[in-house]
Amino acid sequence: MNNLIIIGGGRFGRFTRCLAEVCQFKVLGFADDTMSPGTIVDDLPVLGNTEILDELQTKHQAQLIICISHMAKRKALAKTCAAQNLTLATLIHPTVIQYPRSKIGKGVVIQPYSVIQTGAIIENNVLIEESSTIGVDVLIGENSVLAPHVVVTGGTRVEKNCFIGSNTTINPDLHIAAHGLIGSGSTVIRDTEANSVFAGAPAKKIR
Repeated sequence: MNNLIIIGGGRFGRFTRCLAEVCQFKVLGFADDTMSPGTIVDDLPVLGNTEILDELQTKHQAQLIICISHMAKRKALAKTCAAQNLTLATLIHPTVIQYPRSKIGKGVVIQPYSVIQTGAIIENNVLIEESSTIGVDVLIGENSVLAPHVVVTGGTRVEKNCFIGSNTTINPDLHIAAHGLIGSGSTVIRDTEANSVFAGAPAKKIR
């Protein structure tokens, strides 16, 4: 059984702990910048902050997983882990259907009842919440977060550092530009712009 330290002791981290245990990891605790070391989160301790991730990994012989949804912090942590050559776990719930010829990177979290169809590419540090569908030949760029019940249909490219809100459908062969946010309940029928927020059905740029 591999040891695991979860980066982020909030809701995402607590939820991911359950997945990690299903995946036969021994969760030792959390690394969190908002809580003091020794703070107890659901019966597990905060072991330290994100400035000592290399020390925590070495001391506990543990893999790490990034469980923070704030996109700028998520990106910065991914950069830190890569620069320090830290080992990231990949957590895929047993109910996930992953078709042949799909690819999943390092540090990825895929929650229950999601579907990864053939030819799909999930890059590093992506979080896919429950009951989401990633269509044929879809790309999900690094550090992106997909909330529950997201459908990304065939051929679409979601670039890096995007947040897709729950119950969103993205039509085929679209380009979701980097650093974008799609509001919950949206239906995306055209390409989006980088560093922008789109929402609605059909989705429109709101800022």
